[in-house]
Amino acid sequence: MNNNIGERIKRRRMEVGITQKDLSEGICTQAQISNIEKGLLKNPSSTLLYEISKKLKVSLNYFFEDNVSHTSKEFEEIQNMINQLKTERNYSSIRYIVENELTNNASEYGNYEIRYLNWHKGICNYYLNNDLDNSIKLLKDQLNSYKTVSSRDSLLTAEIKTSIAVILQEAKLFQEALNYYNDASNDINLLNTEDLFKVRVKILFGLAQTYTYLDQFKDSIAYGLRAITICNQNYSTYLLADLHYQIGYNYLRLQKKEEGMEYINIALCIYKVQGNTKMINIVNEQISLFS
Repeated sequence: MNNNIGERIKRRRMEVGITQKDLSEGICTQAQISNIEKGLLKNPSSTLLYEISKKLKVSLNYFFEDNVSHTSKEFEEIQNMINQLKTERNYSSIRYIVENELTNNASEYGNYEIRYLNWHKGICNYYLNNDLDNSIKLLKDQLNSYKTVSSRDSLLTAEIKTSIAVILQEAKLFQEALNYYNDASNDINLLNTEDLFKVRVKILFGLAQTYTYLDQFKDSIAYGLRAITICNQNYSTYLLADLHYQIGYNYLRLQKKEEGMEYINIALCIYKVQGNTKMINIVNEQISLFS
């Protein structure tokens, strides 16, 4: 039981985003927190656990219940909703969720959750208000506001940098966009975790797009091919049609019609399977131009 308490304290401390020193401040010594987490302090007092629970924003029951239900589970549901809405580009609904959580439930969340919400607040501010400067400022603020260096925090940082790069790219600030894409890519590489392939593919696709805008078509093709390789290794169609279209477009710009049409036709097939009418029309227009 005592080891279980220590494990739960450590897990929740990491979720909230505070160090052992932060948790111990005004309560006990850092060594005591360390010993509790390691299971070396066998019987922490009820008073001490109560003070710890207040800092970790959970009830005392959190340390003893067999089936723990706390903020992180609820937040996973919010993340799933936001992710789905992002695929639909439904930024109005995302903004409603984010503002509701920041207004009514912020005190229940730790540093990670607040950064996540503010990340999407910045995205919505750009797409709904067309406010480039304030959106970029809010997103950059999130890069400097985390307190731990867990893999989850590092992943969130990489995703925020990717969003900054996307916005800068859309604002035609291509060199700045490249810098943020490369920074995000370096962050992901340091994590060395294979299950982050979608983030890697998204970054590589962003780099490919940006190099196309800069008329550096060979570089764009190279990044696109790397992304396709990752998709194939993971048996995923994530951005696969977009990547083939991007590569095909680059080949056409390089006056390599045969190679270009091969990739564009593959993209068209994938779009048809996906039922993506908008992109089917765009690709057909491109094909008619080079027929």
